[in-house]
Formats: sequence, structure tokens, C-alpha cells
Amino acid sequence: MRLAGNMLGNILIDKFKIIGKVNSNNKELFQSLQKEIKAGMEKHFAPNSYCCTFSKSQCSFRVEFTPTRYFEDIELRKESIDINLDMPNEETLLSLFEECGFYNSSYAEILKTLSINTMHLTKNFVMNNPIEGYIKYLDRKTYKYLLNSSLKYSTQIGGKTLVISNKTQDKTKFQTNATDREFMFYDKSKQLLNKANLKKAMLKTRLSEQEMALLPDKAYRHPALILERINLLRVELKYNSGVKTKAIENYLLNTKDSKTLKLTTFLDLLKAQRLYSSLDEFYRAELKKYVFFDEVINDTSKLNCKEQILTQFNNDLNIDLMCSIYQECGLKRNFKVLQKKLGKYCLPKEYKELYEKIILQ
Repeated sequence: MRLAGNMLGNILIDKFKIIGKVNSNNKELFQSLQKEIKAGMEKHFAPNSYCCTFSKSQCSFRVEFTPTRYFEDIELRKESIDINLDMPNEETLLSLFEECGFYNSSYAEILKTLSINTMHLTKNFVMNNPIEGYIKYLDRKTYKYLLNSSLKYSTQIGGKTLVISNKTQDKTKFQTNATDREFMFYDKSKQLLNKANLKKAMLKTRLSEQEMALLPDKAYRHPALILERINLLRVELKYNSGVKTKAIENYLLNTKDSKTLKLTTFLDLLKAQRLYSSLDEFYRAELKKYVFFDEVINDTSKLNCKEQILTQFNNDLNIDLMCSIYQECGLKRNFKVLQKKLGKYCLPKEYKELYEKIILQ
């Protein structure tokens, strides 16, 4: 089955963990399901890319894998480096879950009890300028809905990584302990260049016409993506507990009553071929609420002539200097009114590009 392009600007599932409780009445069903899952996974994933554990003593069942590390034929892995950039289309992912027994009616009783405890949603974006500039801008930004959050701004594999999280962290150190929800921004091109010493990323899937249109000239010739020619921003939304994954279920089902993200919700959307589009909507909604909450307005027709001129020179204006001039003239209050009115029109160029590519496209 041929895979469709699913790398640039498309939703990726970078990490996925299913958990469940085992008891004396269903342990044989769980043991049987475990065998099917392992048989299906070993055909498409390297041994370190998935695990399926069943513990009688702890009465627990766990499945964890990385969909972006899927291979149509695991034997092909020997010919390539796992770059974690692309992902199978919905039809192929559905086939995988069928192979693993998740749609086998014999397991209907226990499948209803399983929940998704961890999910990492990811996208790759081709930016106009080096990624570090966008990360520095986001580091300076204020996040009104994450009042108790902090930013970890630290070196990771030769590049800079920015993490917006719920937990207070020391900004001078990169701590590996994950909080229950994190939004991560980093340079994927630089990560691959430094971590794997790659100049070319050999993609498992052919890019679509729409994806190729986003790339600079001579940056791609299937299957090679020339990493030095592109500024590739990776934006990951990490939900690391059932408390946080329930937000996904609430969004998908348009409710506020969910206690966790049920596996059956995921399976139903996948079978209906609506999983990727639904997760993409959730991804953009979360980032718009918590990070990119200022709407970008480019139409200045409602402004007067002087205000329009100010918006045109926004990037060259020194706000502190303007404030001082207004204050000297006894017009400090006027400046505050003007600043509030023009704020939505005068957002930094980094924000405008991020908003356009992450929220609107």
C-alpha cells in the first residue's frame, strides 16, 4: 500500500500510549490481544519503537509506540535512517490497528476499558528565516492563559529548544522530567544535522504537490530532503497524563464531561477517516488559545491615514521613544489608546508568520 505525503504542515502523532486495568475475568483476553499487537507491530516497527506489556502482578496493560517511526516493511529500515519526520496516511494507520487486533470484535469488552494516557501531536513548518529568531521571540512573549508556566530555553543537540509548560523550571537548565502538558518549539533541521550528522533526510513517503510548493528551490528531490536548504520548525504538543488527554476527548466529542481520552473514540474516528482532520483542528485550537491568542489583522481600511502610516513603519518604531514623545506633549493617555487600537495591526513579523502558518494554513 503506497503512503501519501504527510510531513509538512500535516498532523503527526509522535508518541502514543494506551493503558488499561487487568482483572481475573479478562486477563486471558488481554493476553490474546497482546500477542496480536506484538505480531502486528514487529512487521512495521523497530524493537525500540514500540512495547506492549501485560502484568498480572500489577494488574496492568500498556501499549506504547511512535507512529512516525512506522515502516511499511520493517526490512526497509535497514536501508534508511529513522528521522521521525513523516507518518502513514489514515488508511495505512487503520490497517495497522486492524493487524494488531484493535477492531476484532472478540476484544470489544476490554477495548471499551482502555484509555489513551499519552499523546504527542506534532507538525513541521517551513519558515522564511532561521528558526532561532522565532524561538527568541516566543521566549520574550507573555502567555496570559498560562500564568504559572515557565520557559525552558536551552541547548539541545546543537540548537535551541523552547518549552512552554505548566511547571516552574530553571531557565538555565534543560530538565528531562516531563510535565503533564508541554508545548515544544525547536529547529528540526538543525537537530537532524547535529544529532544524526545528516545533510539529507531520506523520506519514507513522497511529498505531495502542496508540500513541495512550500519548499525553497532545490530543497527536495525524492526521496532526499536537503536539510541545509530549509528552516524547519517543529512544534510539538505533549499530553503526558489522562488528566490532560481528556481535553482532546472533550474537543473531539464537543463535551466537558470526559474523564480521559478513550481508545474507542480514537478508533471510531480513524475508521471514519476523520481522525487526522479532527486532531489537526484540536492542535490549532490549543495553540491559538494558549500561545497565538492575538488575532492577526492585515486589513487597515478602518484606520485613519496617520494610523495606517504608523502600521506600515511598525517594525522600525521604538515604542519606548514614542511613549516618551507623547508624554512630553502631555498626551500619554492618547498614546495608550493608540497603542491598544493599533496593537492587533502592529504585531511583530515573527508572530505574523507563525500565526499564518500554524493557525491559518
